[in-house]
Amino acid sequence: MDELLDAGRLSFEEMKIVGDVALDKKATIHPVLQVLMQRRRESSKPGQRSDGFKVALAIEGGGMRGCVAAGMAAAVKDAGFHDCFDAVYGSSAGSLIGAYWIANQFGMPQYGCSLYYDLLTDERAKENFIDRSQILPLIGLRWLRWLMPRSIKETLGMRARRPLLNLPYLLQTCVEELRPLDWEAFSRNEALVPLKIVASDVSKQRAVVFDREHGHWTSLREMTRCMTASMNLPAIAEPLVTLPGLDSLLADAQLYEPIPFKSAVEDGFTHVLVLRTRPDQQDVVPKKSKMEEKMMDHFFLRRYQLPHIYDYLVNQEHKKTYARDILALNHAAHHPPEDTPQLLAIALGSNSSEIGRLECRREAIFQGVCDGYRSAWQALHPPAAGVDHRNPDEAVAAAFPHTIVEETPQLTQSSWIESFKRRANQRKET
Repeated sequence: MDELLDAGRLSFEEMKIVGDVALDKKATIHPVLQVLMQRRRESSKPGQRSDGFKVALAIEGGGMRGCVAAGMAAAVKDAGFHDCFDAVYGSSAGSLIGAYWIANQFGMPQYGCSLYYDLLTDERAKENFIDRSQILPLIGLRWLRWLMPRSIKETLGMRARRPLLNLPYLLQTCVEELRPLDWEAFSRNEALVPLKIVASDVSKQRAVVFDREHGHWTSLREMTRCMTASMNLPAIAEPLVTLPGLDSLLADAQLYEPIPFKSAVEDGFTHVLVLRTRPDQQDVVPKKSKMEEKMMDHFFLRRYQLPHIYDYLVNQEHKKTYARDILALNHAAHHPPEDTPQLLAIALGSNSSEIGRLECRREAIFQGVCDGYRSAWQALHPPAAGVDHRNPDEAVAAAFPHTIVEETPQLTQSSWIESFKRRANQRKET
């Protein structure tokens, strides 16, 4: 890609770059999966390894597209690999998925996944999480939003003003109240398998990693503040984030490390399993957007006076970074090196639909979770392993029966537990 750009033979917008990490059914087992399977056979535990390897789980976000990675992470756990990793890296929504995965509440990864399809969809999302009308002020049409009932209520004090993407609802109301993350269980497990939250430092123009080891958090609220930085889509979630003791302005990981495998490699990890959220064979080279350019002008030029970041985004440098990462993961899947580091990515198949960043239809989000689970289950049980296992469709149906979306959303932890027990009893009866 860079050779073509440097030679001026093609512009970035003229290229077509797609993910391609699905391995041939006759292929030998990838080195990353070999290590994971060996650890599973040996019942290896974090902090008690003898193989000399360091294995990380790296989770991509992408707004509501994170539901795909949540389903994948659930399959990784259900396939018996929960104790096989030494750290979890998360970019954007991937950091929250990683936290629930580490906590492993009730031993069921479905608990964290339900946050997506129960609490962030349909009317619940429109009322609390995603306000699409906030796009208008971001492109210089604030006056048009004043005509909307929602804006009138805000002006009269009948409703609090929220950004387009309301992260406090997700990271406080949901994570602390509606689907409370078990901080004690998380802390106990994270002492052995640390969570690494990747964000973008726009002051220093690079990716930055936050963790407990370096004092970035000691409490749930401090950790979710780091997640706020990692998920802070410029202009959409606003404003830029600052953290105590750091002289930096922070934004979503997508600017410098949208897929968090490079930080894992830099930290010395020898094997990285990467959960991608965009389907294979889908062109990741976007067309330039006038609306996005106006939003960046309003946010980085007028509000923050950061012309270098405005230029970086308008010139699509962050999307070039993403494209390079996709190509690197393609190569690592099909042509693993003889030595380390080894990278193996899992992605949706080419027949899957891509979930939009701001998707909020419950059926679509639930389908994204199921598709992610199916893709990961299939990738983690290659024919070359020679082991009989439940086929992917059966595995999905057992983990996420469609009756879930036929029920009303479970808005509290207690109602979710009751619903889970009820479905478990029904399965026993049938």
